[in-house]
Amino acid sequence: MNIKLGEKIRQLRIRDNRKQEDLAKALGVSSQAVSRWEANGGYPDLELIPAIANYFCISIDELFGYSMERREKLSAIFEKADSFINAQCDMTECVKLLRDAADEFPSEPQVFVKLGQALSMLGWKKQLPRLYHTNDTDYTHTDVEYNSKNEYLYQAITAYEKALTFDIPVSDRDVVTSLIVSLYSVTGQFDKATALAQKQASVIVSREVLMASAAKDEEREKYRGEALIALLTQLCITVESAYCENLTKSAALISFAQYCESVFCDGKCGMLHNYLTHVYVNAATLTARFGKDTDTAFEYFKKGFDHYKAYCEIPREGEYRYTAPLVSKVTFTAKSFPIVPDFYWKNTMNYMTDELKERIEADPYFAECFD
Repeated sequence: MNIKLGEKIRQLRIRDNRKQEDLAKALGVSSQAVSRWEANGGYPDLELIPAIANYFCISIDELFGYSMERREKLSAIFEKADSFINAQCDMTECVKLLRDAADEFPSEPQVFVKLGQALSMLGWKKQLPRLYHTNDTDYTHTDVEYNSKNEYLYQAITAYEKALTFDIPVSDRDVVTSLIVSLYSVTGQFDKATALAQKQASVIVSREVLMASAAKDEEREKYRGEALIALLTQLCITVESAYCENLTKSAALISFAQYCESVFCDGKCGMLHNYLTHVYVNAATLTARFGKDTDTAFEYFKKGFDHYKAYCEIPREGEYRYTAPLVSKVTFTAKSFPIVPDFYWKNTMNYMTDELKERIEADPYFAECFD
């Protein structure tokens, strides 16, 4: 790259309506030195570069004219990485792409956010973390010995830990924190998971809840709807894991799912379609395995699959607008809705009873569960 540092300094000085003498005085050099730089007759000493960047309130990259080139290269990397992630394909090439990017751009937080995501997906594809239960307890246990052999999950943790050292947007920090707490737990690092979780704000002072109180009129309705969606989403995750890990009867799971559906009374559940898929499918698994009721389990499974199909039909472009009365002011960027992993149904079938699995497999409506 042809570095025209003197020309850049001159442009910035004129932009800020400064004289050569002003810059020279701020840097502790002569006016002749500044004049020489601007005439491309020499370069500032290396130790002056940060001071010059600070004087003009820009980064060193911008001073050297590297900012645009850097942004363009990073944009191309992220676009390619997102194509891998959205396609749910083998993540090996994506991981290599992002590792190379981390070497080249070690101060770019989004590289580490996406690297953590790619490594986590690769780990789940290579060796699905698992739980187990024993006859002497109603609770499931994390299979730490098995999960600890998954090197990709540890590498994902390292990438996420690096991302959290940067000043990243609150929304990104929330997502990364949630993911890393889960990975800590899956790999048996419960102390780290607890310590990080304890540092977070309580749900009472969450952004969504407070904005619903802070705003007024129509805007209040918008934020109240966003809070309702956010809280129901987290309740779905918590209720599902609570009942599944306690191996409790599925009736309460179904009651909760039906309550969520009543909020989205027009059947347009948006993000909740994804989470209600998990609730119904897990209720089907529990009902078949512990309730010995294959007919009811099959109905629950179909309900979950219907939510899955509705979620997949959401366009991943533009805005998604909720239309039920309680959330009718809420819109989301459709591409922010996560893609369902392509291995979800294959893994789900591993937990079904043989009788339920055979019944599902015999129905062509569920063919993609076995692809």
